[in-house]
Amino acid sequence: MISLIDCSDDSKAPKLKAKLVALLLRATIKGLATSDIDKLIRNSTSSSGQISSLTIHTIKKYLYYLIEYGLILYDGTNQVFIIKNSGIKLLAIIMSIKKYSLDIEKTSIGFE
Repeated sequence: MISLIDCSDDSKAPKLKAKLVALLLRATIKGLATSDIDKLIRNSTSSSGQISSLTIHTIKKYLYYLIEYGLILYDGTNQVFIIKNSGIKLLAIIMSIKKYSLDIEKTSIGFE
């Protein structure tokens, strides 16, 4: 189960920042090659309004959970991450939160 939660929730379930989840889901729409992950990090940390202090470790952790919970898949032959229908649905929810000016910075996504 996936749920939107406040960052202060004390649940043991993995909690991922909605802003970073949205960034990765958007990047996987056309396919995110493993060779492009460093470029994604550079672009995300240098752009205003993006995520600061993004590391390869954080990206790998997020990609792991997005695969584990069926939001993206990894095509090993082409070495590319691709969004699945469930990922598109979650991205639409995150974008609607942003559209209605809810605080996406403090929103996390909990996995159970």
